[in-house]
Amino acid sequence: MAPGLNRRAATLAFAVGQVALPGLLFANGFEPAQAPRPSAGPTPVEPAGYAFIIWGLIYLGALAYALYQARPTLAGDPLLARIGWLTAGGYGLTCLWLVVARVGPLWATVPVITGMLCLLARAFLIACRWPGRASAGRRWLVTTPLALFAGWLTAATFVNAAEVLPLYGFGRFGLSVEAFSLGIVAAASLLALVILRLSRWNLAYGLTVAWALGGIVVANLQRDLSTAVALLAGGIALGLLVALAIMAARMMTTRRGRMA
Repeated sequence: MAPGLNRRAATLAFAVGQVALPGLLFANGFEPAQAPRPSAGPTPVEPAGYAFIIWGLIYLGALAYALYQARPTLAGDPLLARIGWLTAGGYGLTCLWLVVARVGPLWATVPVITGMLCLLARAFLIACRWPGRASAGRRWLVTTPLALFAGWLTAATFVNAAEVLPLYGFGRFGLSVEAFSLGIVAAASLLALVILRLSRWNLAYGLTVAWALGGIVVANLQRDLSTAVALLAGGIALGLLVALAIMAARMMTTRRGRMA
């Protein structure tokens, strides 16, 4: 048996499942399972609908990664062997999240998406910090797909919890919806900053987080929900973009210095 055959096959199978399940489970649009309490409508932390189109890019990136790691010539690749079960587990949990979101119980989406974030963020950071110069294949077919997935999950995990748990009686620590939403945006942004620094300022990860924050800004402006949440998310997104631009410029200067 080829090295890591089960790992590579599981990763590919779950990556395909991620692409297929949304069409099978949500053919008529996203209709989540019923909760004990009716939803009062979108909260200030839910991004605008257009922002969710990034899932298409995320799933395609995951499929590209899965096909790449399944190549027989890469069966013994040490990085792919190191992160293989992390990505297989993350993709498997994504399939489970889709099923649970459709058939219930809806509360289970919270621990499932938390597991997705833990596994895929870990795989992403390992790939970013792997020793040696990264090949083009590793940059575009391993690190970047994981950056997109981890970046979106950094925001989505907090949003998922903020949307679902109140349906089961969670009182938001006694805070108003707006105050709790401000805390959610701040907490998600803090985690994103930690991951971004550990990833050595990975551009794809940072841009994905900024995309999510931008979606929150647009949603609050369109739905007239919370000016405070829009300002906080917008300010953090702008600061993030500026920081990414500065770090990218520094990296380019460093590379030019090495080539000179």
